[in-house]
Amino acid sequence: MGKNSIIARLQALMDAKEIKRKKLAEGIGSSAPQVSDWLNGNRNIGKQNLGKLIKYFGVDEAWLSDGKGETPDIIQEKSRADYSEKTGWNFQAAPPDGSKSGGDMMSYGVDVKKGTLEKEDGQNTSDAGENIPGVTEKVITVIRLKGKPLVRFKKALKWDDFSKHLREVAKKQTKFGKKMKFGLEQCKNEIILLRLEDYNAIGLTGPESDDGNFTNLTKNELYSLKASGTSGGNHGLGKGVYWASSWINTVLFHSNLSKPEPGGYQNNRIIGRTNLCFHKVGENKYSGPGWFGQTREHNGAKISVSMWDNEQLASDLCMQRDRDKGPGTTTLIIGYLHYNESDSDNSPKDLSHEIMNNIAKWFTPAIAENKLRAYVKFIDTVDDELEEVTSEKVDVENHMEPFFDMLIKDVADETSTTLSEPGDVVRLKVPLIVPERRLEGHEHDEFTHQAKLLIRYARDDEKDQLFQHMSFNRGVGMTVNFKSFRNITFGAIPFHAILLCGTSAGYDKKTDSLADQFLRTAEPPAHDRWGPTDELKTDYKLGGIKKIKDFFDEAKKSIKSQVGPITPKGTDGPNFLKNFFRFDIVNPASPAFTVKEVDRIIDGDSMALNIKVRKSGPAEKKIFEMEPIVYLEDESGHAGQGQSATVEVKEVVPVSGCSEDNGRILIKPEKRIGTFKVLLDEDKMLVPQHLSVFDVELKSIRGRETD
Repeated sequence: MGKNSIIARLQALMDAKEIKRKKLAEGIGSSAPQVSDWLNGNRNIGKQNLGKLIKYFGVDEAWLSDGKGETPDIIQEKSRADYSEKTGWNFQAAPPDGSKSGGDMMSYGVDVKKGTLEKEDGQNTSDAGENIPGVTEKVITVIRLKGKPLVRFKKALKWDDFSKHLREVAKKQTKFGKKMKFGLEQCKNEIILLRLEDYNAIGLTGPESDDGNFTNLTKNELYSLKASGTSGGNHGLGKGVYWASSWINTVLFHSNLSKPEPGGYQNNRIIGRTNLCFHKVGENKYSGPGWFGQTREHNGAKISVSMWDNEQLASDLCMQRDRDKGPGTTTLIIGYLHYNESDSDNSPKDLSHEIMNNIAKWFTPAIAENKLRAYVKFIDTVDDELEEVTSEKVDVENHMEPFFDMLIKDVADETSTTLSEPGDVVRLKVPLIVPERRLEGHEHDEFTHQAKLLIRYARDDEKDQLFQHMSFNRGVGMTVNFKSFRNITFGAIPFHAILLCGTSAGYDKKTDSLADQFLRTAEPPAHDRWGPTDELKTDYKLGGIKKIKDFFDEAKKSIKSQVGPITPKGTDGPNFLKNFFRFDIVNPASPAFTVKEVDRIIDGDSMALNIKVRKSGPAEKKIFEMEPIVYLEDESGHAGQGQSATVEVKEVVPVSGCSEDNGRILIKPEKRIGTFKVLLDEDKMLVPQHLSVFDVELKSIRGRETD
């Protein structure tokens, strides 16, 4: 019998008021055996007896019969007393060898900017709903806590005990300590929560220890349990984005499971984790991580395990779930760290709109194909009560219309053979050669996978930021990233494109699945490209990266064949090209400058890079100007792809052979070598500079004649 049934609510009333079965039977004019039959599930409570129970206990009919409305005060206080007695924070003791941790490497290993959180969480939601019938639902809510709701939240979380640990960490003069100090200040009179819910999903199943969804999300580090070869990476390094997105590195979880655990436990599974660094509280030394939950003794030490079946705790922690929507998990990020706040005055309401745009952008295929529904809400504290201010369904047709239109026309088989007019969509196949897999027990020979390429003739009013871009996706319904083809060919018609790979291609179930597995292996934890990874080297025969490059080259050729101008056979080319080219331009600029040396230096209080660039070929009587872009290598060792890897440059300082103009370097005439410094904004780098590896590229290189 479900913990949320009418019988459970009747039992809760009896327990709260300490009423035995015999006394209840006398009070409503029934018999003790009949009351026992109700509580044991052997007999239904009829409408007449339900009315008597409502009158006897003085509760609302909607609450007792359906669980709707406010829980009676007496039950709330009983539940609060129960969880207050049982729950607490327990931290991992420092190792006896004296080794110390300076922070959470999982958080350092991911970039929380540019929608990374939405991608990781949305992908985990898709994975969690993979084997559950029906449509998976995602609800993301920004919550601003103040006044009484904040007091109630902190009391439920045992804030007084917990904050002792946070304050000790905040005393450290390190990047981690500075973040914690600022985070504590942020959480003093107001806390911004980010609540991430999934429904019709598997939930945090599994034991308190050993393998399972529960331990992989809440206990294990750098360990991923994949449900299948095409899963998006279930709670490995990527999960660190949850903690990295919290000013105090703290995340709570509340889950209703798709199947009961041993002992019949299934609902309201609550656990929390904080990832701190080495610290001391009094004479006790702690390695860093701590857990919130029900306290138990284990081998002479106190540990935290799941707190079950206390809906009041979930409510007081702002993690209550909609029981009618099925199983799944709520993730609560405490002190939501959103980087825009340092550069603008984004309100929590504005943040909800930004989140909506990110969900629409990165999960267009899943939402368009009805594999995922998503909603974004904003809840604020109004007159000491929490009130829902906005609630909107993510509408990819509105946010990503060209891409949505392509997917819908593909499913409806409304594609064209050529791009004749705006709105036309063509469908092509693009070959991906998947290399031989040599992982023992999962081997396969090299084969060719057919990906699906959709290209759409854009209207004049659709020239947005993704105009002339191709999204590339695989089976989880998530867009990995976008490739720009703005200069694909002279005279190209305006277009958008989608490259559907792996199981999203839908041509051959077996080869699609194996190709999806290959591309997943080539995906770093940030899930933002396909490139070199350790798994790709160990699991597949060498040459996989080249095959991916060739694959994208084939996609580009296919797009070019459809969007380029048509030249009739036997002519000397389109007239617009003749008019476009001017042959009186002497020696156009050549992008022949390359970075030859990059040295890390300390310039006063700033981190800087000393950069030397050199031109191939002879010196020229021109000024060459260029923009240096600095990238931070990620955990895969790759740099230079995507804005998320860019390091902000505070200042560009010429050293020799060059000058500076508005952030651009100008190499002097008759010079082949220029040296300059770039000062970096270390405050906006999560990874400490001494742990960082940088890469530098030169962009927008052009030459101009001197006066």
